[in-house]
Amino acid sequence: MASPTTVPEHEAEADDVIALRTPEGFRAVGPFYRRFDQVPTEAAVEYLEEAATPD
Repeated sequence: MASPTTVPEHEAEADDVIALRTPEGFRAVGPFYRRFDQVPTEAAVEYLEEAATPD
């Protein structure tokens, strides 16, 4: 899910951008999912650190 107006901005910064849907009037990701719980900041930081660590 992505805003159709921001996809070109992301494409200019990233090697590849995949957005399955880019609906007009897009405001937020959450409404497109049955369950979209918030992730605490500490958990998000931990996930990002794990992803950045080479295997």
